[in-house]
Amino acid sequence: MQFLLLRYIVILKNVTNTIVVSEKNFINEEDKVLIIDDFLANGQAVLGLMEIVNQARATTVGVGILVEKKLPRW
Repeated sequence: MQFLLLRYIVILKNVTNTIVVSEKNFINEEDKVLIIDDFLANGQAVLGLMEIVNQARATTVGVGILVEKKLPRW
């Protein structure tokens, strides 16, 4: 079984995360992938996920970043 591996640094926590995807079972060249991340610090996780999609010969159709912003009380 072939695995796709991504390591990236989470700047705010100063840790390295690893994502492993089984290419054969979860993503292939026929797939269209929408990447959603919960925070954007420097984009390394998103860029890495796009690279995994590329390595699997799938297509990234879009990227969304969710950001929670605390609004001031009026």
